[in-house]
Amino acid sequence: MEKRSKNEKEQLLVVSDTMKKYVSFVPVIQQMVRSGSGVKEIDAVVKVDDSGALEALANLHKAFFTFYSQGREEVLEQLNLALTQLFIGMGVITVILSIILFLIIRALRKRMESFSAITREIADGDLTRTIDSSTKDVLGKLADNFNR
Repeated sequence: MEKRSKNEKEQLLVVSDTMKKYVSFVPVIQQMVRSGSGVKEIDAVVKVDDSGALEALANLHKAFFTFYSQGREEVLEQLNLALTQLFIGMGVITVILSIILFLIIRALRKRMESFSAITREIADGDLTRTIDSSTKDVLGKLADNFNR
């Protein structure tokens, strides 16, 4: 968080001084309210020039809005960067998973083509053929059962 500028400190002091002036009238206002005085009567007694405080508040509001806008733009830039990195990461992961899936499917397809070729030879009458059952997965068990 940035430090307050000298101008902002001065603006805050103007507002603070004005508020102190209003606070100094609180006992008088309380007494007037107890005695039944209305708003117009109280306003006639409480004479505080708050134009400087109102101007200071307007300036502080403008400074805050400028600061907020700049901070908002920075946050949006960071968010856009994070989203871009996320999408790039997701793209890379998708490519890697696609390659892995392709390799798995290709290996299974080769084994299934081998099964198909051997079973075709057996169907043609060569009962001496066996299927390689070196794996312990479902295809390995299928090959074991077929060889028996």
